[in-house]
Amino acid sequence: MKTSRTIWIALAAFALAGFGSFMFPAFIIRPFAYQSPSGLWWAMAIRQRAPIVSLLCVVACLILVALL
Repeated sequence: MKTSRTIWIALAAFALAGFGSFMFPAFIIRPFAYQSPSGLWWAMAIRQRAPIVSLLCVVACLILVALL
């Protein structure tokens, strides 16, 4: 019972991390609105790594779903 709950929490965390890696840059990078330099730097850094992060999160989610 406790293991199942831990797997569900990990599954939700990986799903949110994978979704957030693509959505964070979309909310920060806006063409006609002010963007702070540090926020834009973070958005571009995450945008470059988003494909690999999402792929790792998908693999982790598939493994966790198989365990459930």
